[in-house]
Amino acid sequence: ETALAAAAVAKGYEAVKSIDVLPVDIKNPKMPPKDDIVNKVKETGSDAVLVAALLKKEEAVAFEPGHTTYSILPYYTYYGACYTNWYPAVSTSDYYSHEKTYFMQSNFYDAASEEIMVAVQSKIFDPSSLRLFSKTYTFNMIKQLEKANIKKKK
Repeated sequence: ETALAAAAVAKGYEAVKSIDVLPVDIKNPKMPPKDDIVNKVKETGSDAVLVAALLKKEEAVAFEPGHTTYSILPYYTYYGACYTNWYPAVSTSDYYSHEKTYFMQSNFYDAASEEIMVAVQSKIFDPSSLRLFSKTYTFNMIKQLEKANIKKKK
């Protein structure tokens, strides 16, 4: 949310973060009723609302067996009265791979009519960090909103 707001502001748009309008209560983490959310949005004077949600997270662990690769041609060496030959090889050891896939849904609503103007589903493969994921997601989301040509600048 912070990254999305910062990216919107950097592009010349106004942004209000939900955490500033609807603070989270750790002791009571329930979602507020829709009417409360709509009223808070109207109080901010926002034209539109972007709602992003994690739909699903998949994790896969796979065993990758090691293998040995040989050169196609042997090397020959001459020592005195005899020849030797050998085949160079490269080996890898067994390992486990751990892959994560995230499925996101983002909806961009008109605040007045409460209708969806843009809906985007994203599939994110194995982000190396939350910061990188956030940066990539933000860049792509802003790009999609600009492509839809529905935003007003300040």
